Amino acid sequence: MPRMMLHEAAMEITVRNVPLQDAEGIAHSIREIGWFEHLKSESAQRTLKRVRQYISFCLADDRHTAFIAEDETHQVIGYSSLHELPYFFLAGPERFVSDFFIHSGSRAKCGHRVVGRGHL
Repeated sequence: MPRMMLHEAAMEITVRNVPLQDAEGIAHSIREIGWFEHLKSESAQRTLKRVRQYISFCLADDRHTAFIAEDETHQVIGYSSLHELPYFFLAGPERFVSDFFIHSGSRAKCGHRVVGRGHL
């Protein structure tokens, strides 16, 4: 499982592939952001179940990938998912970022570093 360490200021960020064990941190992050109306009426357990299903989907083959960003205390501070699409007119498939979230309490500390370096 590849890991990438980013060291800047007082915060150390690790970016790595998402295992199923990170489902709770991701579920918390997407609920915390408050952008999605359907999550406000959904139980935390239902959100967690869906996140686990999607992580399993990403782990099933290499056409779908999810990354997690965690701080030095191993707290999930963000995630991203990428998906591969075949385009018949290209020599190979293209990957696109379908999700990219950084926990609100960590955005000012790390968002520009993670995005600016293109790790997620």
